[in-house]
Amino acid sequence: MSRCGGAGFAGWGKNWQGFWFGFKLHAAVTTDGRLSNVTFTPADVYDGHVTPRLVRPETKVVVGDGHYGDKIARKKLWELNKIIVVAPVHYRQKSQVMASWQQKLLAARVKVECTFDYLKEHLNLVSSFPRSKNGYMLHYVRILLGYQMGWGF
Repeated sequence: MSRCGGAGFAGWGKNWQGFWFGFKLHAAVTTDGRLSNVTFTPADVYDGHVTPRLVRPETKVVVGDGHYGDKIARKKLWELNKIIVVAPVHYRQKSQVMASWQQKLLAARVKVECTFDYLKEHLNLVSSFPRSKNGYMLHYVRILLGYQMGWGF
């Protein structure tokens, strides 16, 4: 038995805080803060590769951080579904031109951050209480369903 009870369930990730072992919850959020789609990946999966799993057939515009707007994901989403991906320009890009409608959409991205903040800080999404893979999944499903249904716990 490897990788936290199941092959591929967890992995080593790295962010601005350093290395950590676990998995990531990726979510698509509507403009009114409701969850549209969620998926889990090991921590070592690049966010940009997850974008196609988060979009729905009726999606026409995706707004995300720089990782979700990588060049390959943008091209794939455009070719398959004619979806436009709006993400901040990378700080190393020589020209950083953005239309005003793109700036407005990026300003609305705060809805995602607010949703995750509420899930973590008010609904106890992050917990060390579950002791198994199934326990973690049950915990996350319970919290996410409660949020969607409007239950305050």
